[in-house]
Amino acid sequence: MREWGLDGLAGTAELLTSELVTNAVQAMAGQEDQPAVGLRLSSDHVRILIEVWDADPRPPAPRHPGKDEVPAPETEGGRGLFLVSVLSARWNWYLTQLPEGKVVWCELEDERPEHVAVDRPARQPYLPRRIPGAVHARPAAARHDPDVLRRLRDGLRNLDRS
Repeated sequence: MREWGLDGLAGTAELLTSELVTNAVQAMAGQEDQPAVGLRLSSDHVRILIEVWDADPRPPAPRHPGKDEVPAPETEGGRGLFLVSVLSARWNWYLTQLPEGKVVWCELEDERPEHVAVDRPARQPYLPRRIPGAVHARPAAARHDPDVLRRLRDGLRNLDRS
């Protein structure tokens, strides 16, 4: 966090990373033949993206909160995804192919973007894109259609002008 100039988010990032990793470890309990969980932290010097992978393809299952939409304090566990949803700017999950499983992620935002140093990149609309693994797809039939290729070319040129 210090290298990204986001020291103020370190405590929250540590807590949410701990919660997501704990959930991933619990999802993998008793499955010794599976790889360990994975963790990736990314930043654009304004936001931090925390991604935790595990080999269990089932969606994360938040426990139902108690009264007032808050988990009951007397219960053990069940507060992880509640904390993630409350403390992060946004969170979600997606399935992965290679290796098979899922990634649960959350994003934290610096509430003081004006404190970003001048020599850092300007605020980007999104965190850097993940590079997906090789996906083998059949070629589309329209690939060799000159009209489709022309429309595609023109659309890409219009993106450059935007």
